[in-house]
Amino acid sequence: MSFWGAVLLAQAIAVTAVGETAPVASRADAADDPAIWVHPTEPANSLILATDKTFGLRVYDLAGVERQALAIGRLNNVDVLAGVTLADWRGDLAIASNRSDDSIALFAVSAEGLQQIGAFSVAPEPYGVCLGRDGDAVTVFVAHKQGYMQPFALTALAEPPRAAPPIFFESQIEGCVYDAAHRRLLVGEEARGLWAVDFADGLFRAETLSLVDAVGGPSGLVADVEGVTLYEQADGAGVVIVSAQGADRFIAYDRRSLEPLGQFEIAAGAGVDGAQETDGLAAIAAPLGPQFPFGALIVQDGFNVAPDGGPDGRTADEVPLAPQNFKIIDWRAIATALTPTAAH
Repeated sequence: MSFWGAVLLAQAIAVTAVGETAPVASRADAADDPAIWVHPTEPANSLILATDKTFGLRVYDLAGVERQALAIGRLNNVDVLAGVTLADWRGDLAIASNRSDDSIALFAVSAEGLQQIGAFSVAPEPYGVCLGRDGDAVTVFVAHKQGYMQPFALTALAEPPRAAPPIFFESQIEGCVYDAAHRRLLVGEEARGLWAVDFADGLFRAETLSLVDAVGGPSGLVADVEGVTLYEQADGAGVVIVSAQGADRFIAYDRRSLEPLGQFEIAAGAGVDGAQETDGLAAIAAPLGPQFPFGALIVQDGFNVAPDGGPDGRTADEVPLAPQNFKIIDWRAIATALTPTAAH
């Protein structure tokens, strides 16, 4: 390991958010997982899709203003994939795991917002969900609370998807992301660590399943291992980010080698508090207008408070928590925290 690698792994570097979304309505543990839809012609008008486990799906602009709210059940995780073709339907597709009826909800996404266009039933307690594309084939990966990951080949809106053999873990899983360039799925097992398994031609290659990073190691990864996301650059380069919920920090890995790059935390800044006990997160490398020329990272904040305390002089620790929300971080802050190992 290089000198810089040793230094970066030794401590979490503080970065600050530049914005935050409006809070969800409930004061319960409600906000969970975000995804980022990129506007095809006006990237500054891209949207943040976010699950509210007590309500459904909420849609925000990049300033954090809520633009749409869909009351459709106890949605847990969400993902989005642009340019999807399903038989005679083509568009940008979002999916969400719905624990109210044990289904996966399907949405068409456009500048006007989201419209539900279908759903399909899955086994009980779907938690995590992510989309993958291998060539022209679209796969929905469903992480079940019981500890197995089930892939479904999605070919048409009017037909039920085809289930492929699952892969099993020892305990609860949730966060996942498919890396199309390397044809592998990355999975967070909450109590154990980050896993990788090859997935190609509609099937898991079970013999390739490997524990990339175990909790309690030198990278700083701790339980619960929650959200997993990919900052996807050209030629298979990029950064994998994982939420180490129990330590209020995030671990970064090189996309190609899956070697740890360092760790960072989202600290309180000017007008925006930090992020604690993060569940889901989403990164995007596409430019999102002048404010985010190298993309952004969106993270769920489990403890949403005013960073400067209350108007009566109370400190932030003394102010009652506001409903949960999502923090918006300029990717340049992440890249600076990981320099010299991550470029921007």
